[in-house]
Amino acid sequence: MIQLVADGTWHGLEDYLHADVCKRAAISYIGPAAADLLELTADDMIIVDGSDVALLAGQVDPNTISRWHKAGVDVRTLPNLHAKMIHLEGGETYAIIGSANASARSRDLLREAAVLTDDEGLCAQVAEQLDVWWVESDPIGQAWLKRAREIYRPPAHIPGQRRPGPRPRRLWVGIAVNDAAPVPPKAAAGRENLEQRYGRGLG
Repeated sequence: MIQLVADGTWHGLEDYLHADVCKRAAISYIGPAAADLLELTADDMIIVDGSDVALLAGQVDPNTISRWHKAGVDVRTLPNLHAKMIHLEGGETYAIIGSANASARSRDLLREAAVLTDDEGLCAQVAEQLDVWWVESDPIGQAWLKRAREIYRPPAHIPGQRRPGPRPRRLWVGIAVNDAAPVPPKAAAGRENLEQRYGRGLG
């Protein structure tokens, strides 16, 4: 089975992420809602980007990491991690690979997508890659948590709200000719189409 879960990705994966499943994950962005999205227990492992750069950018919430740490979760940091990948092992084995960060904004607002599969070969590759990153990563402990709380800066955007985009600008279309030759039919049709959509400017 290979299934695409898009638009409402976290909601679409809820049935696979319950507490009874052993979870091993690599997710770079961890927001305050991450502990609700991923019910991690002492049998689980997660790798995040816990570098100073990520903390200063508000990409890893120290309170969430502390909550997992207290629960006995194997939480590790790997600088420059950008993956969003989960390996699930219970009655059946699944792998999830996609775009979704572990955040309320990702759950409620952003258009995310993930591939969910029980393909034996792909699940094995995901597990192997997580093993590689586990070896390359460092465990998060009290020293990290102390520093993280000192330098963490919440993200600039307000969760659940889109940042205002640029104001729309008027599109001006003109045709310049250096002689009295008629405008080619194709160009004239294109001009007419644009004038109908955006209006005709003067000047």
